[in-house]
Amino acid sequence: MKTQHVLIIILLMFGLQSCVDEIELDLDSHETTYIVVDAVINDLYDEQVITLKYTAKYDSNTPLPPVSGATVYVGDGDSVYAFSESEPGIYTSVFRGVIGKTYTLTIENNGELYEASSTMYPSFIIDSVKFVDF
Repeated sequence: MKTQHVLIIILLMFGLQSCVDEIELDLDSHETTYIVVDAVINDLYDEQVITLKYTAKYDSNTPLPPVSGATVYVGDGDSVYAFSESEPGIYTSVFRGVIGKTYTLTIENNGELYEASSTMYPSFIIDSVKFVDF
């Protein structure tokens, strides 16, 4: 009886071990770096901030290096707002965004040109908040 229990446990261990499917990911194969852009334009007359950083390897465990020396500006069809570098990788400009306008971000860095555009929509109004305890 005791040998049957040991045999069953050994068979279960082999059976459960065969369910493992290891996946190999090739995360460090490329040396290409990209620019990470963190930008928000709001409708307050305030300092608008755009942060630019380079990507890093998956397992580097270091902060992302800042993109320094880039030319950054935002246009809305009527005006162009130049951003100046206040700290390495942090670009600022003071203006007020207008709801309904489309803003185009342009970044020039090391001979490369990057562009993106987005429309500023009005914020939604919260009419109620509900808490449900399960």
